[in-house]
Amino acid sequence: MSWVTILWTSVITICLVTAGIHLALWYQQRKNRAALFIAIALLGISGLAMVEYLLMQSPDAQKALELLNWANLAVLVLLTGLAGFMHSILAGDRLWLAILAIGARSIGGLLVLLQTVSEVEPSTWQPKTLLFLGEPVSLVSAPTLASWWSLNELGNLLFLFYVLDASIRTWRLGDEEQRRSALWAGGSILLFGVLASGVSFLVNRQMIQVPYLVSPPFLVVVFILIWELTRQMARKNREYEAARERLSELDHRLRQLEHRGLLGHFSAALAHELGQPLGAILRNAEAGEILLQRDPSDSILLRQLLQKIREDDQRAMGILRRMQNLYHGNQLESEPLDMAALVGEIAQLVQPRLEAEGIRLEIRTGSNLPLVTGDGLLLQQVLRNLLDNARTALSGRRNGLIRIELKSDPHGGLTLDIEDNGPGIDPEVRTCLFEPFCGGNPKGNGLGLAICSTIVEAHQGHLRLRYTGTRGTCFQLWLPEMEETRKVGTKE
Repeated sequence: MSWVTILWTSVITICLVTAGIHLALWYQQRKNRAALFIAIALLGISGLAMVEYLLMQSPDAQKALELLNWANLAVLVLLTGLAGFMHSILAGDRLWLAILAIGARSIGGLLVLLQTVSEVEPSTWQPKTLLFLGEPVSLVSAPTLASWWSLNELGNLLFLFYVLDASIRTWRLGDEEQRRSALWAGGSILLFGVLASGVSFLVNRQMIQVPYLVSPPFLVVVFILIWELTRQMARKNREYEAARERLSELDHRLRQLEHRGLLGHFSAALAHELGQPLGAILRNAEAGEILLQRDPSDSILLRQLLQKIREDDQRAMGILRRMQNLYHGNQLESEPLDMAALVGEIAQLVQPRLEAEGIRLEIRTGSNLPLVTGDGLLLQQVLRNLLDNARTALSGRRNGLIRIELKSDPHGGLTLDIEDNGPGIDPEVRTCLFEPFCGGNPKGNGLGLAICSTIVEAHQGHLRLRYTGTRGTCFQLWLPEMEETRKVGTKE
């Protein structure tokens, strides 16, 4: 096997294998268009290498004519790949210059094809023979075939000008990495492009007696471009890994903030829920001190105050334990509950304060109310919070009315409506009404409804704003009846 065969078949094989690798890379990463254009350029080089090899082996003039026309197509593919690569990695270029260059090559190739078919007679000339790498090869010069070949050379010149212009513009406008790309990619295409175009020009003018040698210089160019693309991908991978590390660190910090936020939410919830029983304890203790100052002998009243302090203390401890279970997702202390009786107990507790503020409380209870399963103390807290919100909404208003209505849900379960004839809820607050720290009560901390919703959801129920307007608000609580309750108290 001759050196010409070994070298040119090696070039063809290397180009096809490398083109396949870059096509696979582009298929996996569609945004990596540079890999696609490198594959196109390699296909063009493999076509050129095949044409060059067959021209050196062909003594037939007709076959030489056909091969030179195929060479024009291969050059078009090569220039398209190189122009696309430059456009994808450089900061600024005039793409119309590349299109003009490829257009000139296309028109020139078409005119050469038409001229060789209609005007050139293969019998009027024969390829010359010379020694190249120790073996005889055929020598073909384009001007002996067609006068339009100079249009192809103009296209080559326009393409080199496009590369030069794009490299200069990138050097002026781009960052350090883009300048480096302009130096290596643009410089290599210019250097080896001038070399290949110069050799072709001299061969066409019969100034030197050598075969066409376009594919070897451009193969070097493409491998420089591959090296530059690999360097860019390695840099992007390093940036990606650095970004992942930063993201992991931010995620860790976010988790810490979430834990702190949950801790703050839990602390605020405890402060909110324990405020009532602790306040009652304080008031009863102060009443006891006053009683001791006035009449130390009244032991019966003192015992009553101590009993209330003990009950409120037990209530506070119960709320603390149940809130901890609730926020840690533990099972609630469930038991069958008569919601009508529960509402009656709460009404007795709040009735004196409502009457003192001129607010009337109405309770409507339907027939055949189903029992529910749940934690009575927590559900009492829900009712107290909702009633306290209604009382606050009616503060300072005449003829204030709070209506509690209990009834069976036709679709199953029990509904409890707490309605007031207050001013309603601000529309800006409605969208986040049940979220923490978002509420319409200026005297609250924005946690009451969020806590109520959490407790009700832990009982497999739901709490919603039934309607709102300029004259009143109604919250509706729904709980499943005892037979249909499943996984009560399990926080999902």
